[in-house]
Amino acid sequence: MARLTDFGIARSANGSSLTATSQLIGTPQYLAPETIEKGEVSAASDLYAAGVVLYELLSGRPPFTGAHPAAVLRQHVE
Repeated sequence: MARLTDFGIARSANGSSLTATSQLIGTPQYLAPETIEKGEVSAASDLYAAGVVLYELLSGRPPFTGAHPAAVLRQHVE
């Protein structure tokens, strides 16, 4: 069975962005803390998301869960 995973929002190589700077876009279970706090996306954000996916593959569940997306985001930061 194939699965599609969302690693967040891609960024163009020249650094331009199609989203507003005041918006946080992505799947809460896979967002890196720096993305949540500062809104900056980098290669480190992708590495963090890959680590979350690896954790989920090995344990069968994401590292952080919550009743609301904001609860999941807070767990990533703290």
